[in-house]
Amino acid sequence: MPMPNSRGTILSVMEVPATKAQKSGIIRPTPDGGMAGLAERPKPGTAPSRPASVGRNVLEPEHFDILPALPPGHGGEI
Repeated sequence: MPMPNSRGTILSVMEVPATKAQKSGIIRPTPDGGMAGLAERPKPGTAPSRPASVGRNVLEPEHFDILPALPPGHGGEI
């Protein structure tokens, strides 16, 4: 749980079986237990970890200012 005065995006994750990792955005962990990014739908056997994004996130307000400038991603998602 974040500290009351902390800032940052909160990403909801759940552990998935290795056989289902290619259907999810898989967390790319840092050595200290943080998050370096996401491996979006990695090829079988290449997932960097087992925790996967479940698609529910809490963003800092300033993220909303840049969304209109981003190109659509996989499946037209922002």
